[in-house]
Amino acid sequence: MRSKGLLVCTCLLFTLFILISCGKSSDVGASSEPVTSNKPDEASTEQNTEQTNKQDNVMSTLPSDIDTESSPLIFITSNGETYAPLENIIWSEERTEEGGISVDYLSLIDTLPTVAHKLSTVVYSDDFTVDFGENVSFQRLTIFNDSFELIDKDASLSDLEELTEGTYYIIIAVKKKGRFINEGNEHAVSGYECAFSLVVK
Repeated sequence: MRSKGLLVCTCLLFTLFILISCGKSSDVGASSEPVTSNKPDEASTEQNTEQTNKQDNVMSTLPSDIDTESSPLIFITSNGETYAPLENIIWSEERTEEGGISVDYLSLIDTLPTVAHKLSTVVYSDDFTVDFGENVSFQRLTIFNDSFELIDKDASLSDLEELTEGTYYIIIAVKKKGRFINEGNEHAVSGYECAFSLVVK
């Protein structure tokens, strides 16, 4: 009888031990579930930072407003097509409180063979015209043949009508009046070359 009681007690204790163990394991299971946090993990933080940086880079390349100074200096129309020639600044003059500033740059005349592949090719036709932009005035016109040899360094637009069949390189020098400068009571001015290839058939 005593041994039966001991056996029952042992069984009860064993059952109690199992129940307690099951309770602890269920607690552990509950605590191992993922916890939602307001703090993002490192991977998502890096991803968000990368996306933000990309957006910043895109925004930095967008103009805040239209830059009217970037408008072509001249437009060439021929055979119903309109072209904007390659532009190259060759000099600029400006006045400040300290005095006048004049800067000269490299002319296309010295580098024409190396930039010829960048020039627009215009086919000469009866409707050939050159239109100048705002505050832009004609200075001179230089003509080279297809071997980059100088034909005329002080030609006029009307001289293009006299060209024989062939390919030519044309540089039109222009002057552009820039912003008004209070210090000198005058405008800044710059000189440009506008170059293109002209095909006469």
